[in-house]
Amino acid sequence: MAEHFGTQSGRDVDKLSSTPWRSGCTGAPLLLGALAYFDCQVLTDFEAGDHRLVLGRVVDGAVLNPDGRPLLYSATGNLDQSADLYAKEFCRLT
Repeated sequence: MAEHFGTQSGRDVDKLSSTPWRSGCTGAPLLLGALAYFDCQVLTDFEAGDHRLVLGRVVDGAVLNPDGRPLLYSATGNLDQSADLYAKEFCRLT
């Protein structure tokens, strides 16, 4: 699911066409295969480089699969191709 939703643009592909989902309280799509969800009312949004930053208020949420194992970002390898953005080393302040 992370690869499907995280590696292709929604401008090019209808990501929901092959994924079971239902509408939440706000009309946002809730993925039926997810472990949990938050449904949020959008309060504001603004440009942040080549992205948009959206600020929302949680109005609903649930754990759908309490026995599921969450995907940790560290387990995705370089799925999002962001490894080159990280510093090779960090300076330490003493």
